[in-house]
Amino acid sequence: MADYIRCKNLGSKPLRLGYNNRVTVIQPGEDGIIDRECACIHFGNWERRNYQRLSDGRWMYERREELRRLKGQAGSDDEGRSALEHDDVWQARKPKVEIWDGNVKVVSVIDDPEGSSMPEPVQSNMGEQIAWLQKQIQELQGKLLDSQTEDEMPDIPEDSPDTASRRNPRAAQIAPAERKAVR
Repeated sequence: MADYIRCKNLGSKPLRLGYNNRVTVIQPGEDGIIDRECACIHFGNWERRNYQRLSDGRWMYERREELRRLKGQAGSDDEGRSALEHDDVWQARKPKVEIWDGNVKVVSVIDDPEGSSMPEPVQSNMGEQIAWLQKQIQELQGKLLDSQTEDEMPDIPEDSPDTASRRNPRAAQIAPAERKAVR
């Protein structure tokens, strides 16, 4: 992942992004290169998942908390209505951006608060995954063998003494007749 990302301002007002004692201003319709952490602060950390089980059995809603933080940053409208409490205020005040990490378009917390576009996390129990994959391989091999008769089975080339001796010196000592008997 890059330390810097590209951000395009899709809104109608200049976008002011403060980070690390610097302010970057991106004019409407223009692109800007900003620090990755700056983008996470202003648009939400897009790598966070919405549901994550804690060690004590409770669930943590990381993306929901990110969205709540962003709504708090958006503040209130001219009538004093908070973006936290009024969705129409949030829709009007939220940053309208397109974020690119290299050649990959990022779906931010603003665009996808529930994280429905994120890939499913990998199962933590690798033993179960390995057993399931081995079972799948065995089933597919069985189907392949069932679908072929002995006449359709491909011929397996015999090793010549030269090639066999490179892989296994003992194989060169076995006579070809003995090799056929071993099979």
